[in-house]
Amino acid sequence: MVVPSLFVINCLAQDVNFELRIVTVATENTDGLCRLNRSANAFGHQLFVVGMGEPWKGGDMREQGGAQKIRLFREYLEPFKDREDLILLFIDAYDVILNADSDTILRKYLSFFPENRIVFGAEPFCWPDRTLAPQYPPVIFGERYLNSGMFIGFAREIYAMLAIARDLNLQDGDDDQLFYTRVFLDPDRRTKLGVALDSMSYIFQNLNGMQEFVGISPQSAKNSDDFVMLENFLYNTNPLILHGNGPSKSQLNVLENYLTHGKIYQVFFTGLCLFILAPLKKY
Repeated sequence: MVVPSLFVINCLAQDVNFELRIVTVATENTDGLCRLNRSANAFGHQLFVVGMGEPWKGGDMREQGGAQKIRLFREYLEPFKDREDLILLFIDAYDVILNADSDTILRKYLSFFPENRIVFGAEPFCWPDRTLAPQYPPVIFGERYLNSGMFIGFAREIYAMLAIARDLNLQDGDDDQLFYTRVFLDPDRRTKLGVALDSMSYIFQNLNGMQEFVGISPQSAKNSDDFVMLENFLYNTNPLILHGNGPSKSQLNVLENYLTHGKIYQVFFTGLCLFILAPLKKY
């Protein structure tokens, strides 16, 4: 039976139990969603799918659009918005692979980003509005630009960020990445919400523009439990979650054959796609 992960750390001399909840938005079942769910099953995750069966109003995913995901995620999060022990991992539904268990994801997040309440994946391209590139804070080493396909953070701050979209009357057809980019580029909001980028790919790896630097870690051969690690050879890091954004989906398909726990992955490769449909309540 799959159960929510509880990760215990010592905070101000008190044990704190953090629960990791993995959420995605998908309005229809596809091979990409089944692939994501297989990888979730392989590492003992529950995958909460929001929006299944609803009409998609977020535009063509190859162009700007996708803000419907923000609204659906916000509506799902409403009952949990004040939970201080809940950490949310949001990932795109159709082009992402999970390659770590909850404890590993939480440990990396809390260790590498102890001061940040929300962390987005980063990429080498400023999209969809390249004119915003000069406004980004400088990065000494790593990728500079926000990608909205994967982010992790505390429920309270994530809900506060999503509520900004409601206050701005963001429409379903608007662009989700542009919204998150503008939040990040606002110094006051960035500081208040504690937003950062995973520029070195400690947790998140966006493949577009990085295909030649990402592959299977040679250290994988030393493991005895069939665990296959991903490696970013440019930054010498082992990212835990892989996103085949943009034109990099063919590389994602290649890496899929090696990731997600080897033998365990083969057991789940059955063509079945079972996941938890998260109910929505209108607020």
